[in-house]
Amino acid sequence: IIVSLLGHSWDSHLALIDQISNLVAICRNGEIQYLNLAGAQLLGYSSPKQVLGEPIASFFHDDYKETATLGLEVFAEDKTLMFVKFMRHDSKEIEVEMRVEEMDIEGETTFMLQAHDITQHLRTARALRSREQRLEGILNTVADGIITINDDGGIQTFNPAAEKIFGFKK
Repeated sequence: IIVSLLGHSWDSHLALIDQISNLVAICRNGEIQYLNLAGAQLLGYSSPKQVLGEPIASFFHDDYKETATLGLEVFAEDKTLMFVKFMRHDSKEIEVEMRVEEMDIEGETTFMLQAHDITQHLRTARALRSREQRLEGILNTVADGIITINDDGGIQTFNPAAEKIFGFKK
């Protein structure tokens, strides 16, 4: 399918794209015409052939499905990275940063979608934020004054007990 879509000269380019560790999909009329191996694995499939011809919108999480059914044009208009959720074949949610580029191939509008899985990164960031909030909660309830100072001797933080002791407000 993809060779007829892009022509024989694209064979070597596609071989390179297959080496990329992020999802790369080429879509026409909302359907996947090409998907690299990493993209198939990201979506929970063992082979890209399993998704060829499928609507790309079917892989978007319900929170983004309405926008996705409008077409990839909507995503291509925004030239920056977007954060969206996909649904894997096994129904697991994955969070990705995605970019969609419009291409003109054989006079037809075609889109290249690139997505990078950031699920673990976001989980780690949320866990860190949760730990910081827990620590702040503990520091705010301790009866002793606690002050943190940076390397230059400047005060970074002080808890409510330190405010009372020294008469300063944050």
